[in-house]
Amino acid sequence: MKKLIVTGNNFRNCECKKEFSSPLWGGRKNLGLLLSKPLVFAGGGLLAAMKMMARDYILIGAAFLALTGAAHAKDWTVDYAQSKLGFTGNASGETFTGGFKKFTAQISLDPAHPETGKIAVTVDIASAFAGDADRDQMLPQKDWFDTSAFPQAQLTSTAIRKISDGNYQMDATLTLKGVPHPITLPFTLAPEGDHWRAQGHVTLMRTDFQIGQGSYASESYVKHAVDVTVDIIAKPAS
Repeated sequence: MKKLIVTGNNFRNCECKKEFSSPLWGGRKNLGLLLSKPLVFAGGGLLAAMKMMARDYILIGAAFLALTGAAHAKDWTVDYAQSKLGFTGNASGETFTGGFKKFTAQISLDPAHPETGKIAVTVDIASAFAGDADRDQMLPQKDWFDTSAFPQAQLTSTAIRKISDGNYQMDATLTLKGVPHPITLPFTLAPEGDHWRAQGHVTLMRTDFQIGQGSYASESYVKHAVDVTVDIIAKPAS
């Protein structure tokens, strides 16, 4: 049986061995055939064949554009003057609050498709404060943050997922005092005027990072649990 075969810009009548019947020639599995094999059409003539090719190439192109466009993560600019990275602890039965005055964050995120995003945060540990002159003096010491040996902490996302509208979770590796440890940070993300606000909270155990050693290793003075809060003001790239 004679059929019309289309190969690049060459068209001829000949015997054929393969035939495609679906609009996308068998779907994704046969896309390689579309690009590398002769395309076979039964009847209809050259004009019908060319029309079919044009239609299906348009469909394939539109599908690829939809897939790649949906997965595009935008870079964000952080307003550090309005953003905060804080913590709350308990010493001798008294709750105290502190934080870090200096940190940087590289955020690439599409709120509709957070699974494509990446977040990396670097914290200047020497900028830590704990709301009391004695505690502030202790924090840089070797038993605590040991800032001379470990001046920075890093938080690097490994996965970001959407839980519901405005609610997300980030799996990440937190490296503090040279010790990497996996954490999961739940956070909210919502627009506020001309910017967006992300707020999160996670409880860490200071002993996981060898913070508070020697006579401070027990909970007799400082509790092991430390609540960390994140409050980020940022704008996505336009």
